[in-house]
Amino acid sequence: MVFSNQFQFHKVHAMSDVSRAVIYSFQEAGLSVSPPFLVINDNLFEMKLPFPAADFWNPETEKQPEGQKYKSILLMAPKQKTETRYLLALALRHIEADGVLAVAATNDAGGKSLGKVLKEFGLNLTDISKHKCRVVWTAKPQEACGDSVDEAIKQGQPQQRADGLWSQPGVFSWETLDKGTALLLPHLSFGLSGKGADFGCGIGVIGMAIMPSASIKKLICVDRDIRALECAEKNLADWKEKIEIRQADLSKPIDLCNLDFIVMNPPFHTGKKETLELGKTFITNAFSSLKSGGILLMVANSHLPYEELVGEKFSSHKIVSQEKGFKIIEAIK
Repeated sequence: MVFSNQFQFHKVHAMSDVSRAVIYSFQEAGLSVSPPFLVINDNLFEMKLPFPAADFWNPETEKQPEGQKYKSILLMAPKQKTETRYLLALALRHIEADGVLAVAATNDAGGKSLGKVLKEFGLNLTDISKHKCRVVWTAKPQEACGDSVDEAIKQGQPQQRADGLWSQPGVFSWETLDKGTALLLPHLSFGLSGKGADFGCGIGVIGMAIMPSASIKKLICVDRDIRALECAEKNLADWKEKIEIRQADLSKPIDLCNLDFIVMNPPFHTGKKETLELGKTFITNAFSSLKSGGILLMVANSHLPYEELVGEKFSSHKIVSQEKGFKIIEAIK
C-alpha cells in the first residue's frame, strides 16, 4: 500500500509542490512501495504522512545508512546538482536489484534535468510532470553503470576545495567564501576573548579566523548540518583542544550559558522562501547563551530588520560596518 489508511488527501494541499507531485505521481502511475522503504529528504514531516512505515534519512542531520538494502527508495532531490548526483548514486548502492527508485524535484531546482542524470547512470526511466515539478522513477536500478555511480559518489564526498578548506557539496557556500562572512572576518580580531560560540558555523571559516588569538580559551561550533560539522572539525584540527563541535538546530532553544561572545551569520531562507524567524531565533538563542556584558557579533543582509529585536533584548547595540548589501551588528548583553 502506498498511502496509510489515516492519510487524508485534503492534507496534500498544505504540502509543498514537490510533495504533492510525488503523491499525484504515485497514484497516477500506480506505483507501490514495498518494505523496506527509504525516503531521503530534509523535510521529513511531509513524507511521513503518506509513508508512515518508511525509514527516513535526512542527509543534513544524520549519517548515511550503512549496509541496509531497500526494496524502494524515494529521493526528494536537493537543489545542488553535485549533491543530487551523489545522493542518487548512494541510493543506487542501497537499493535491491528488483527495487524501485523514484526521485522528485521542482522544475526550477533541477527537476528538468533529473532524467538526464539518471540516464547517465544507464537507467531506463518513466516520469510525470505536475505542480511545476517532475517525478522520475526506474524499476531496474541493477542496470546502473558502475563507473558513473562511483564517480558521482567521489565528487559528492567531503573534499578540499581550492583554498585548502574541507567542504562538501550541499553545505552552505561549499565552494567559496560567502560575501557576508567575508565582510565579517576583518572584525573578528577586536574585543573577543574567553569562551564563545560560532552559531551556524558551517565548515568553520569564522572559527579559523578567531582561533589564532591567544585570548580565545574555547570555541563551541554549532550547526545542524552534520556534514558541515565534520568538515569544520578537520579545518579546525590545529586547535582541537579548544574546539567543541556540537550538532544542534538553532531554530530551537539551545542549552548554552555564560558565554563571553557569540559570532554568527544566520540563515534567512527556508528553501526559496525568505524568513526573518530563523535569524530572530538565532538572536534569541545568542542572548540566552551570553553572560551579562557578553558580546554578539553578527552579519546579515542590510534589508533584514534585526535591529528592533536586538534593541529589545540587549543593553546596547550598533552597526559597525555596512557595505556591499550587508551589515555587521555588535550588541552587548
